[in-house]
Amino acid sequence: MQTVAQRFHFAAFAARIATVSALACIPTLAAAHGIWVAQRIDQPTIVYGHGSEDGAYDPAKVTQSVGLTTSGEKLAVTITPHESNATIDIPEGAAVVATTFDNGFWIKDSTGNWQNVGKRQVPDGTEAHHPLKYNTHLAGPFEGPLAPWGAALEIVPQSNPAALAYGDEYVVQVLLNGEPLPGVALINDYINLPNGMTPAVTDDKGMITLKVTSAGLNVVGVEHSTKVTDDPDTDELFLFSTLSFALPHVE
Repeated sequence: MQTVAQRFHFAAFAARIATVSALACIPTLAAAHGIWVAQRIDQPTIVYGHGSEDGAYDPAKVTQSVGLTTSGEKLAVTITPHESNATIDIPEGAAVVATTFDNGFWIKDSTGNWQNVGKRQVPDGTEAHHPLKYNTHLAGPFEGPLAPWGAALEIVPQSNPAALAYGDEYVVQVLLNGEPLPGVALINDYINLPNGMTPAVTDDKGMITLKVTSAGLNVVGVEHSTKVTDDPDTDELFLFSTLSFALPHVE
């Protein structure tokens, strides 16, 4: 039987993305936020936030959430929409839950305000962006490195950090469209230090060593952007990807 590292694949987002650091001009509301899975009133919830802040969102922006077992079997994840967020039911046997969140087009209009629409709806706009969010949530035990699930930007753990203790080190690989992304810093503790970047950057294989920063929920983030020339509704594609996992509660 193949392992999750051999079979944990689905179709990658087919965008062509160059290494560009142009994050300063992206609207704070759309760009600084990430998504992850956390327990909220005993229910796994897709959180859209920045640091410790949870933001309201249209649950229709959650375009995909799927579970996979350690043998690579896909499991259906039930997404329940609510007024300002979405909850999920993680299926039994899922090692990972993979989620995609499309935040839509954002454009700065002539008055300097941001609107959640594309360029064609605001022809006098000055900046236009399309933020996409991805999350890899570790939901169950596994051994060895995971294989990428197909996100345009992805943090791939090489072992299971949820089996470690606070302060332990582990290695992840950052992939852009399935290829190693070198020279990028990560946000190692996105909940508590959302602007705190790792002093080191990924090596030529996209690898970097991180530390478990919390005895509870851990969220690691990475961001990347590129200019777009073939989309009439945006000038720039912004990707933000997270890895989330929780250490088990100890009495």
